[in-house]
Amino acid sequence: MEQMDVVHASHTGAVDDGTASRAFRQAVGCLDLSQVAPSLHFDVGGYSVLLLKEVLDRLALPAFDEIPDGGEDLEHWTIPGTELVIA
Repeated sequence: MEQMDVVHASHTGAVDDGTASRAFRQAVGCLDLSQVAPSLHFDVGGYSVLLLKEVLDRLALPAFDEIPDGGEDLEHWTIPGTELVIA
């Protein structure tokens, strides 16, 4: 989440120290864009990443150590109290 804070700050003009671009590409890389034309990955993925950050910022997320790390053959995880699924 910290990386998305850097991306968001860069997008809103609050900061631009060169790390935002790397964090942005990494965040977009986490999305399933298989149904999006490759030429639109940057636009659709980037917009989706920023919108997802806005949503997650409004949620009471569990403590970091309560979020599963996938080590137990986890296929998906629903953010508690929401319909948001991380798969």
